[in-house]
Amino acid sequence: MSWQLFLSSEKAKQKFSPVMMFTGENAGKCKEALNYYTNIFPNSKIEGVMEYEEGQGDVAGNVAHSQFIINDYVMMAMDSSHDHKAHFTEGTSITIMTKDQEETDYYWNEFTKEGTESMCGWLKDKYGFSWQIVPHRLIELTNTHEVEKAQKAFGAMMKMKKIIIKDIEDAYYNS
Repeated sequence: MSWQLFLSSEKAKQKFSPVMMFTGENAGKCKEALNYYTNIFPNSKIEGVMEYEEGQGDVAGNVAHSQFIINDYVMMAMDSSHDHKAHFTEGTSITIMTKDQEETDYYWNEFTKEGTESMCGWLKDKYGFSWQIVPHRLIELTNTHEVEKAQKAFGAMMKMKKIIIKDIEDAYYNS
C-alpha cells in the first residue's frame, strides 16, 4: 500500500482519500475513468483535473492529479506512463454498501458490462479495479449472535458471484 499525504488549509470532510494511478495499459485513461465513475454513482462530480504539460515528466495531456467525488466520497486519480510494474489488483478494492437487491444489481450490472465477475460480491471494472458490492442485509445476517444461521448465510454467499439477498435469507432462515 502506498500513501500520499495531502495538506489542506481547509477542514477536510474525510481523513483518507483513495488515489487510483492509471499505469501500464491504463495509462492515459484517467480522464475517461473519471467520467465513467461519476456517471455510475449518484451525487458525483469531477472537482478538478491538472494535466501534465510538455516537459513535466509524463505525456502531455495525461492527468498529473485529479479530484472527484463519487456518492459524496472524495477520491483522487492520476495517470503515469512510467514503468511502475504496479497495476490494479484484488489487493486493493473499494466496497459499495447497498441498501437492497435493486441497488446491488445496479452497481453489479454497471461495472460488469465491460468488467469481469469474481466471487462473493467481488468484480473488476473495465480498468481492472476491484470493487465489492455488499448488501447491508448480508452484513446483518452474517454478524449475528445466531452463529449457526450466520454460518449458513455466509456459506451461501461463498458460492455466489453477485450477492442475491433472497438466497442469503433463505439459507439463514431455513437452517
